[in-house]
Amino acid sequence: KAKSSFENNRYQTAINICIEILNSEPSSLEALKLIGSSMLRLNRIDKAQKYLNKALTIDPNDYEVFKDLGNSYQQVGNTILAKKYFEKSITIKANYAPGLNNLGNLELIEGNKEKAITLFVKATKSNPMLRTAWENLAKCYSQSGRLKEAEAAIKKAISIKPDFWNSQLFLANIMIRQNKFKEAELALRKSIDLKPDYFASHL
Repeated sequence: KAKSSFENNRYQTAINICIEILNSEPSSLEALKLIGSSMLRLNRIDKAQKYLNKALTIDPNDYEVFKDLGNSYQQVGNTILAKKYFEKSITIKANYAPGLNNLGNLELIEGNKEKAITLFVKATKSNPMLRTAWENLAKCYSQSGRLKEAEAAIKKAISIKPDFWNSQLFLANIMIRQNKFKEAELALRKSIDLKPDYFASHL
């Protein structure tokens, strides 16, 4: 029930269920992790870190917890600690796609495009269904002028989640830059169909 609530964005419900679990099982690793992740989604950073650090006392090698701690520090702008925790995450599990993806994001923010590309490629190989890794890879390729590779990456992201309007808009921009105007128009129309209110307010 708690996991289902989390997956359906009912974070407070997930927290409430997990607190009940902890009342009878104080060392429930999954309950602590789920509370920490839910607190992150609700932007309650201090509480998220409290539960995630408690989870580490039970399993000091939980790579998912290190990744979430990295997210918590990135949310408050502490990229040094965020990077430390993301690196720890993939030290424990080298092919952990979310950790690779998040570390790649930090490298991209810091302007290290080639490092970021390497990390995103590893993430997509480890988990070919991780849409955000394909999107980040496309963004990286685009910024590096590698438009054909950017096109291939964003199309892969779209194949995983076709109804994500941002990806369609990104594809349209990539197509325009390659003078593929018919394909650009198709992607733009799809983007408008998916998010008409956004375009109504920006046109």
